[in-house]
Amino acid sequence: MGSPAAPVMACVAFAAPAGIIVAMKPIPGSVVLAFGGVSGIVVLGLIVLATPRNAPNRLDVLCAVVLAPNVQAAAADFERKTGLQMVVQAGGSGALLNQIKMKPSGDLFVPADAGYLDDDAGLFASRVRIGRLTPVLAVPGGNPKNVLSLEDAVARGLRIGFANPETAAIGRVAKGALKARGQWEATSRAITVMKPTVGDVSADLLLGATDVAVVWDTTIDTINASAGAANQRLTAVIDPAFDGAYGEVVGAVLRSSRHPERAAQFLGFLAESQPDLPASPAGDAITP
Repeated sequence: MGSPAAPVMACVAFAAPAGIIVAMKPIPGSVVLAFGGVSGIVVLGLIVLATPRNAPNRLDVLCAVVLAPNVQAAAADFERKTGLQMVVQAGGSGALLNQIKMKPSGDLFVPADAGYLDDDAGLFASRVRIGRLTPVLAVPGGNPKNVLSLEDAVARGLRIGFANPETAAIGRVAKGALKARGQWEATSRAITVMKPTVGDVSADLLLGATDVAVVWDTTIDTINASAGAANQRLTAVIDPAFDGAYGEVVGAVLRSSRHPERAAQFLGFLAESQPDLPASPAGDAITP
């Protein structure tokens, strides 16, 4: 019987309608994976081949797409420090919660808003607050159409991109803020494109399919940090309709976790290692 084949090194970036979600550097002895799934879910992770989900040295983290760069960076650092194998699955917060409800698995859930933890509190054990996200409008760099607010975009018949409130925290939080101001009905009728994640909505804007999109502030920061040209940058427009509306980022250990102590250890590490979450949008931010 021959010796086991050596792990194949690979570095793959998930390029779907949502654009490139994250790029990762391979670590010796592991394979870097990023592949698509249903309902706007992708899997990002550093996985040693043939490692079962219940292995004592593996942690599975489910996180919102907008948090994927932060969580992946912390997971890679944690893996180097501890030797644990970290698997990060990113998707819309609502889609991930539905996945957990249908088949409880994984060790940690980090949605873009703590409301998802409260919806099904029985699924989660210890929690740690990590940061706060703010809804903003994203427009092409420099705001060529001079968008002042979502209400302005609706009145002018501009093409609006919005994340589905059923699958994405940004859609849920933004919808709640707009309903409170009596703007949701008019806005919902004017939405041109509704997608499952904030990444999908941002990609449509970058491709020119929409004129304005509702995203998290950190979404713009992440895109601009990796933009290779001026036409790949976005500008944030601060909309008064979202005053006081936030996504409270709280991570939780799943009660289904096979490794709750290790999961809690990583959650604390994530909170401590990401002091700048959320970062402010890079480039211009416009307040009407």
